[in-house]
Amino acid sequence: MIVLTRNRVGVVLGLALLLVGGIVGVRAYQYCVGYYRQEYLPESKGNALSYYYVDWRRDWTDDAELARATPEGPVRFPRAVEVSSETWRYDPISVVQTGLTLHDQILDELGDGRRSLSSRGVPTERSPGEAGTLDRFEILVAQVDWLHENAEWRPDSVAVWPIPWYAGRYGLAPPWYSALSQGQGISLLVRTAAWGRPDDLVLAKAAVRSLLESDLPIVVRDARGVRFLEEFPVEPGPEVLNGCLLAWLGLWDFVRATDDERLRAQCLELLTRIEAQVPEYELSRWGLSGWTRYDRETSLPTSPTYQELHAAVALAIAEETGREFWYERAERWRRAASSLTRRLYVFGLVAWDKAWDKVWN
Repeated sequence: MIVLTRNRVGVVLGLALLLVGGIVGVRAYQYCVGYYRQEYLPESKGNALSYYYVDWRRDWTDDAELARATPEGPVRFPRAVEVSSETWRYDPISVVQTGLTLHDQILDELGDGRRSLSSRGVPTERSPGEAGTLDRFEILVAQVDWLHENAEWRPDSVAVWPIPWYAGRYGLAPPWYSALSQGQGISLLVRTAAWGRPDDLVLAKAAVRSLLESDLPIVVRDARGVRFLEEFPVEPGPEVLNGCLLAWLGLWDFVRATDDERLRAQCLELLTRIEAQVPEYELSRWGLSGWTRYDRETSLPTSPTYQELHAAVALAIAEETGREFWYERAERWRRAASSLTRRLYVFGLVAWDKAWDKVWN
């Protein structure tokens, strides 16, 4: 009887270990192999504003899925907040990134992707070979119109888009503002302004002020001026790397759209200050040379998705400015991300930290 009981216990433990091993294996595959790839889009380079810098064209490739996600125009997912069965508070980050995705998909559908939509002409009706273009254009315009309708105007003609969701990682309760949504909002607006929508450029300029001239906590200053653009404005700020760099690219897009030499000088000065801080995000211990952190708050390596995003954005900045600093970072960060062994090692470190935290906290 005792032997039988022990055998049953052994079987149960064995099955439990197999289950845990299977779960860990699936998670490891998703984290290290099946994750969302982030890539620089070479077609974004050039004088004319066309494609966005990061390739998000794989998003919303299913027309039915896109229709479900945007029933009233603005995209609901992934972080819109449902107030009631018929009322939603939309997330400006999702709205803007959906807009940039649709913009690039429309360029693909129209062909000759190196040219902006304005040079192709705004689509007004379906034609053979352009099935779906008009629908996506209408949804894209809905995202941009939402930015106009929901901009919060502050003193000194500063426009911001409040974030409606709770950022649990940083304890940030809504509403709050983000340099990420401000910067990428600028990137979207300057592209659609080129279609003969001058009000989009006016709104973009007001968003530029939020990143350079406002007293909002998304702008991190010291005695020398602006030194960082904050995605999650808490105190002390986590200073998220990708959020700052993408916000900077938004400012740079406005420079590209307007040839504003004063703003160009401000952008390049800010970029120099950001460069001085980048080494603080690079890990050297634990055999992780070339891997980066997500923010200053954590000592752990960032995920492969964000590692590749850091590399893609660094390459975009390098191509736009010609600065060797960013070419070197892009190559180093991409090389680290390309190693499966390194990705598995990162997964192990992160998984161990989470397991340890659950046991002791």
